[in-house]
Amino acid sequence: MVIISDGKIVSCTADGKVTPVASGILNKYISTVKESARRTEWKYSGEGAKFMGTYAPHQDADSAAASVASKAVGIGFLPDGTMLYSMYINGASGIYTKPENGGTEGIFISDNEYRYRDIAVNGNRVLVTAEAVGECHVGIIEGDNRYCTFLTEGVSRESSPCWSAVRENCFYYASAGLEEVPAGNAEEMPAGYNDEISLPGMMKKLKAEQQNINRRQGPSGIFRMDLDTYEIDEICADGKYSYISPTEDGDGGLWYIKYPYRYDDSDRKKPGTVLKDILLFPFRLIGGIFGFFDFFTMKYSGKTLNSSAGASKKTAESKKFVLGNLIDAEREIKKNGERGDSFPGYVPADYELCRTQDGHTVTVAKGVCAYALYKGEVYYSNGLYVLKMSAGSKPEKVCRAENVTGIFFR
Repeated sequence: MVIISDGKIVSCTADGKVTPVASGILNKYISTVKESARRTEWKYSGEGAKFMGTYAPHQDADSAAASVASKAVGIGFLPDGTMLYSMYINGASGIYTKPENGGTEGIFISDNEYRYRDIAVNGNRVLVTAEAVGECHVGIIEGDNRYCTFLTEGVSRESSPCWSAVRENCFYYASAGLEEVPAGNAEEMPAGYNDEISLPGMMKKLKAEQQNINRRQGPSGIFRMDLDTYEIDEICADGKYSYISPTEDGDGGLWYIKYPYRYDDSDRKKPGTVLKDILLFPFRLIGGIFGFFDFFTMKYSGKTLNSSAGASKKTAESKKFVLGNLIDAEREIKKNGERGDSFPGYVPADYELCRTQDGHTVTVAKGVCAYALYKGEVYYSNGLYVLKMSAGSKPEKVCRAENVTGIFFR
């Protein structure tokens, strides 16, 4: 089993041992950055740099290597066992190949226009999601062709495509609409937005004008596309909930995660809220002035004027984003323990793993943020642990892993 935890790829054995999976592409990039910094670090360090006035801290090779930011996003496996993984490295993105038995890693697809995310393999066909300027769409890469042909379009974000297990040439995916609110004029879209141009051309155009566009994501639904007819069927959609991560089992049952859609209406304030803001303005101004002096006191003395700062920091650290929603991790762990979870995590109980077939839907597990089906068992993450469960049995702990965004099997 391979999982993505905290943006890193790790493997987990049957006895619960978690081992990092190295990325040869990332290691090569870090080595290049480090070598480049080593050739120029003499300019910014030592007494000579101080004499010339070019001294600057943290410009050495080790600091340059430590500054490299990376994040693994998706994983898939080709028929020969080669692992495909998508990763962001310092703003660049691509899907890379990692042979099963070692060997040199390579580039499956990479360019400067898109950030590649999800991967779903079916023989020599690979479904991916590619993101640009807030939009994210499903594309397909076929055979030895390393060109991504987009299958979905529109002002939306698609995610987690998966091939149907019982319907030939069909796949499922999740999609959420985006509300466009161009800055400065809510009635006017960027010039050329509705022109008859290709989707890649549209995304490039929007990328050039992205500073003029604000987007708000709506609830996500699950859809099915038939690649023979390109017809799309709506499977699950509800304005109160988001449905993501569809997977079809061999019996035709559709699995997915369902969780509350929490709409941020902060910029559409009610009259009562506006009046409240006016009345509280003097107090907030005083609070801002206090915060200003507290900042400088902390900077130069290491002490704070706020006696409750420690508690505030602890509260802030307990906040976590789960599928786009900010939750209080400590509170949810406590609540999940109180409701009887043997291995309580911080994913709220109303994040449910469901299975539906022939109009009948059952909740399989509560407090789920990622899952996978494998050999008749379901593996899922509750934020702190990866658990497995068979039909009619209680969950068993597989390993401890936090912030899991994906669980995968060869």
